[in-house]
Amino acid sequence: MQRNGHVLLVEPDDLIRELLDRWLRDAGYTVVISDCDTPARAEALGLIIADIAAPPCGEALIRSLQSLYAAPVLVVSARFRRGLGASTDVAHRLGAKQVLPIPCTREELLGAVREAIDKPS
Repeated sequence: MQRNGHVLLVEPDDLIRELLDRWLRDAGYTVVISDCDTPARAEALGLIIADIAAPPCGEALIRSLQSLYAAPVLVVSARFRRGLGASTDVAHRLGAKQVLPIPCTREELLGAVREAIDKPS
């Protein structure tokens, strides 16, 4: 049952993708998986969650996603460090709504998702 909207998940790592997918679905989100090579078909996306392995290369991915979908982008990455203001600056430079360092807890993920969806730019 869709309760909270559609979330596009762009995560190359199988284990992380499965975990984030389960957390989002358990919270009532409809999750659409994309491999970046083939655009996913999604109705009324509320959010895009994209794993950026290397921030310097992430801008092209984010711009590509934004050209396909009219939804905010939440960047997740193991490259970002918790508590560093520079991570937020990088996300903003990349055109992302927000950044979330990985690993994260279920509560951190869902809080970031709610904030990204509920607070328009």
